[in-house]
Amino acid sequence: MKRLATALLIPVLITLGCGESDRQEGAPAATVETSAPRPTQAVERTAAIYAAVIRQLVTKDHTFGRADPGFKVVYVLDGAVDGAEDSMKTTDEYVPYERFGDDVEARLKEKLDDLPPIVFVKERSSVIEGDKGGSAPGHVIDDGVLLTLGPIVGDERRVEVGSNLWIDGLAGFWATYVAEHRGAEWKVTGTTGTVAIS
Repeated sequence: MKRLATALLIPVLITLGCGESDRQEGAPAATVETSAPRPTQAVERTAAIYAAVIRQLVTKDHTFGRADPGFKVVYVLDGAVDGAEDSMKTTDEYVPYERFGDDVEARLKEKLDDLPPIVFVKERSSVIEGDKGGSAPGHVIDDGVLLTLGPIVGDERRVEVGSNLWIDGLAGFWATYVAEHRGAEWKVTGTTGTVAIS
């Protein structure tokens, strides 16, 4: 009798063990990430605000009036610069204190894919040629424009961002933009303080 009970019990245990193993191997694929992670709220907010400012500079405040400035590339100094809106600073004073980060840069490129290519640069001098670092008069290489962006200052609904656009020693634009969160987007709604054009 004991042998018969043992003989019946072994197939049951084998069946149970196999069932357990099958469940582990056939675990749902939902636990594996199949797409890139979504940007964080902070990254999305930063990219949306800077995208609005870059679009304003490149499409409206480029110093060519209603004419097409013909930019082939948009260089952006990689990182926020205190006093970016100050036209009295020398070119070597525009130094970022921290990079934007790969995630912010990727989102900016996505949001601005209808503009000329966006290229982030570590130093102004890398994309400027001419005397005195391109300030006398000098110009941006490759028929491009160089943008410098300041830190984002404000709250969840309204911010200010210092900025400048530089084409050559005779064509530049400096302003502090006001951007507001309207609906699902950030939009530039005006400027505050001094605006300088050369």
